[in-house]
Amino acid sequence: MNQLKAVRLGVDPALRESLSGLRNPALIARCAAGLADSDDAAVFTLRLVARRIRHLTGEVKELARRVTQAVRGHRPQLLEIVGVGPDSAAALLIAAGDNPDRIATEASFAALT
Repeated sequence: MNQLKAVRLGVDPALRESLSGLRNPALIARCAAGLADSDDAAVFTLRLVARRIRHLTGEVKELARRVTQAVRGHRPQLLEIVGVGPDSAAALLIAAGDNPDRIATEASFAALT
């Protein structure tokens, strides 16, 4: 998003003004859709970066879904703890490995992490 907003500064002032009030999802949608057909490098870059954001956002969502599914398959109760999301739970499972008895005390947990 930072890159998209930085490139936006280099476009025609009228286009920049039309994009300035948009929230991130609307800005991405507008830029990815192509804006006006133009040979302008900045407009092309806006389109390219917006499409990249969409692609990477999809990958992040898919990876998050898979991590959540993996955690639910091994220790679903971790996700019930307030403040422990899929990423934290996965990190804990990786650190504990197949031997959760390694973490018998707070001190052993602290040493492990």
